[in-house]
Amino acid sequence: MFRTMLATGSVVAALLGGGVAAQAAPAQNYTLTVVNNSVITFDDVVVSLTKFSNPNAVFLGQRTLPPGQRKVFDLGPCNDVKQFIQGISYGTNFKSTGTILPQPDCTTEVVWGNP
Repeated sequence: MFRTMLATGSVVAALLGGGVAAQAAPAQNYTLTVVNNSVITFDDVVVSLTKFSNPNAVFLGQRTLPPGQRKVFDLGPCNDVKQFIQGISYGTNFKSTGTILPQPDCTTEVVWGNP
């Protein structure tokens, strides 16, 4: 799993290893988990997603994400996810991760700290 922890101006990323399956697994969907570890409620949580099957960006979102809560986005089949950007808004502020490339284990976790 690729885990990114974010706060104002700082990014800490850690690649957490996983095992290799002995058998081929059925097609798996890519999941993006967004965690609010701050003390404020985010007004919006958004994802801009580009797929190999569709060069046009697709936008996913959720209104409000309270402190201590998480939102899991299903980005579709792993092999179709080209890249994505995750962002949050609160008040008149907007923060984003920048481009994230998909990880081999089909999961990414973005943890937002106090902005």
